Amino acid sequence: DVHDNEQSGLNVYDGGRGTFEGKEVDANVLSGISVGKDGDPVIRRNTIRDGQQSGIYVYEAAKGLIEDNEIYGNANAGISISEDGDPLIRRNTIRDNGQSGVSLFEGGKGTIEDNEITGNGGAGISAREKSHAVVRGNTITGNAYEAVWIYKEAGGQFEDNDLRGNERGAWDIEASAGSVIRSGNRE
Repeated sequence: DVHDNEQSGLNVYDGGRGTFEGKEVDANVLSGISVGKDGDPVIRRNTIRDGQQSGIYVYEAAKGLIEDNEIYGNANAGISISEDGDPLIRRNTIRDNGQSGVSLFEGGKGTIEDNEITGNGGAGISAREKSHAVVRGNTITGNAYEAVWIYKEAGGQFEDNDLRGNERGAWDIEASAGSVIRSGNRE
């Protein structure tokens, strides 16, 4: 198990790969798991909680498969993606984080599918600064802001998501947003 570190609990960097499975990752000062600079790990069936920043941070063109994890109670987002990070995020429970469930910024990308994103302190998914995600088949409910908040030239493709039951409704697509494609969502 990985906990109480002064930095991230686990760093995957410089093209690092490997499988990280079945661990408790908690109470780290930075992100629970940090994936950068072309890293491409498999992060599966872990509990990632109570970090002082994001649960998982993917950046600098890193990829990775993030699936079947429980990600909760982190001070910032459950998962943060920036700088051409492009993970596949599938079948996770992302709940009760201090800010958004998933936060994309500074050109973050990703495919986000079949997750439960609930009870977060911000939007279920927020995207800004030219970020773009494919978001499909998720249940995004019970968040303190909107299910989806898009602004500052960000965009995305949103298909077949359940966006009901958020404090401020299903969508906040600001005038500064880029291209947003929506189909088959329940609002």
